[in-house]
Amino acid sequence: MLCKLNGLIRLHLSGNKMKKFSVNWNCLQNLVVLDVSGNEFSTLSTHLWEVLPSLTTVDISSNPLYCDCDIIPAIKELSKSPTSSFNQGYAICVAPESRKGQNIFEISNSACKDSHRKLGGENEQIASSPQLL
Repeated sequence: MLCKLNGLIRLHLSGNKMKKFSVNWNCLQNLVVLDVSGNEFSTLSTHLWEVLPSLTTVDISSNPLYCDCDIIPAIKELSKSPTSSFNQGYAICVAPESRKGQNIFEISNSACKDSHRKLGGENEQIASSPQLL
């Protein structure tokens, strides 16, 4: 359905309890702003920037973010110029327990030396979870 909106440059999907958002290749190529705040996303994929090449502003605040090592590449992408993130202060980790309440932009890449290790340590595990792309 969104594929037919070729000229769409802003998409505000905040507060919809969404658990998944995916876009087909060649759709929404002109999208510049994506607001998915206040939903149920727990992780973020770098594929977002591959399928939405014009994307410069993302709001992922107020989502229950799982801050394991898999989210680090997406955080790096969000931190890169020209991409910016609205409401960065509200992009807070809910898990693992050792990161609960921490802002995702404060997570250190050095905590993830091994790509299979979770940030919370060996005893904390996170189940498969809803993802943004």
